[in-house]
Amino acid sequence: MKFRGYEDEPLRTQFDRVHLAKLWPFVRPYRRAFALCLLILVVSFGLELLGPFLIRWAIDGPIRQAAETGELDLADVAWLGGVYLAVTLAATGLGFGYGILTARNGQRVVRDLRVHLFSHLTRLGPRFFDQNPAGKLVTRVTSDVE
Repeated sequence: MKFRGYEDEPLRTQFDRVHLAKLWPFVRPYRRAFALCLLILVVSFGLELLGPFLIRWAIDGPIRQAAETGELDLADVAWLGGVYLAVTLAATGLGFGYGILTARNGQRVVRDLRVHLFSHLTRLGPRFFDQNPAGKLVTRVTSDVE
């Protein structure tokens, strides 16, 4: 049996721009941090794409020359290997930083949203709490925010 949601709420499965617009005031204070996340993501993608090109340069350059002449220039191979290692480490570090920064920004937005919802709940009158079960309200403020 498939869960169809609560009786008092419509089941929404599509992307809703209205909800995204309502979320913007909570994201706005962290827009620079999210822009930094996008910049890190673009640079990380660039570094990830650079790795295969370095391998191609190594194969088409010193390794191919070694196959043709029988002499391998270890300095060129070592240099390309060092650059490949540096690029891989930088991409890994940027990926880690991206994950941490994105999670931190997301948690800040969720925290601000929860604080806003909780302060709104504390201003509501007793009649509202008589009509809505406390467990459902707590679930909405704590779990459903995410």
